[in-house]
Amino acid sequence: MKNKKVFFIVIIVMLFFAGIIALTQEVDLLLPLTENPQSDDQINSTQAQMAAHLSKQDKWFKSNAGGMALEETQSRLTALRGQYALLIKTAGPGDIPDHLIPFYTDTYFPENRILFKNGQQARSQWIFRDRRGTTRLNAVIADPPASRNNDTTNRSVISTELEEESENRAVTAGTDRRIFNKGFIEIFDENSYLTEEYSFFENGEIRKINHNYNNGLLISSAVMLRVNEEENEYVNVYTDYYRYNRSSSLRNIERVFHLNAQNVSLREPEMISFPRHVMDAVNEKFMETERVNLYPDFFGDANVKTDEKIIFETDERGRIFTQVFHDEKDDVIWTITNTWFNDRIVSTVKEEGGVVYAAEFDYDQNGNRVEERNHRNGVLERVVRTEGNLDIEELYLNGAAVLRVIWEDGRKISETRLRQ
Repeated sequence: MKNKKVFFIVIIVMLFFAGIIALTQEVDLLLPLTENPQSDDQINSTQAQMAAHLSKQDKWFKSNAGGMALEETQSRLTALRGQYALLIKTAGPGDIPDHLIPFYTDTYFPENRILFKNGQQARSQWIFRDRRGTTRLNAVIADPPASRNNDTTNRSVISTELEEESENRAVTAGTDRRIFNKGFIEIFDENSYLTEEYSFFENGEIRKINHNYNNGLLISSAVMLRVNEEENEYVNVYTDYYRYNRSSSLRNIERVFHLNAQNVSLREPEMISFPRHVMDAVNEKFMETERVNLYPDFFGDANVKTDEKIIFETDERGRIFTQVFHDEKDDVIWTITNTWFNDRIVSTVKEEGGVVYAAEFDYDQNGNRVEERNHRNGVLERVVRTEGNLDIEELYLNGAAVLRVIWEDGRKISETRLRQ
């Protein structure tokens, strides 16, 4: 009798801890790799983290065409009954496909997401995260039709899953065009900036793009084409250069061609320029909503978050006279008032925290804005004059111009400090 009681107590304790483990595995799908990804003191050793990572169980979900994990299911058969099913598998270094090995380091934690459509594997996604939980690689490879099994029963899918995975590992960056289809690889830095990407096409073509940043702004993207499969050699086809104004607004994109696809000739650069004022290109009333607010850069940013809003007052012609920003507590943070002359705003005033910002605008006879003057509490701080394809910007201090910058088609061509 006593032994039976001990036996039952042991069983209850085991079930209790099993429940805790199951709950931990369920929640851990949404948690970062460490308890506090911001603190180095909380980061365990890489070996311990990898062991914990590999201990996670595979999970099946109902999904959609985009491969989202909509609802976890109790079994793979339940998930596969729907049109789309998703299998999320933790993986170790030995599970990584050959074409992703060059991008892997021992500080990454791989995850494999396999999307099924009508019981058949449709594509495979790989995600590498660093020890802080930041995504460093995202790769999606679609299964080519030739590699799919025509048998659509659930049993055939599961039994051939390992065979299909083995075939996928043999697919390097386009080296086996017989089974290779299309997909992409995205490489991110520790700040989540996209720095490198590869695109694979059904005809075997592979393109590579290198992105360069300066203070968080994308300044260039070099597009390359692989021309030598054995040597993995790329040739630079063209580079896009992104130009910004002082307010960090994109003004133009210049595409400089290096070599064409046949590597035989150069092309003249091409330029895509954007309007100086976006409202010149679109109808104002379609751009103003509770979540989108357009006004001078001089007024600062307006990031409308959840439960915050901007309330507009308009007339029968759709002209906006006031904009009032409310925070999540419905308190008024700032108010903007527009003064109109016919269909043009001639002045805009923003009141926020006891500070009054003002922007005044002048137009030519064709209705084009040719000058903008910015004041803070009645003191002139900035003037921008437009002359043809030039923008002449002057900054003021104590009523005197101290800096003049000239922009041509969005590109800064000169900057001069003025004597007071």
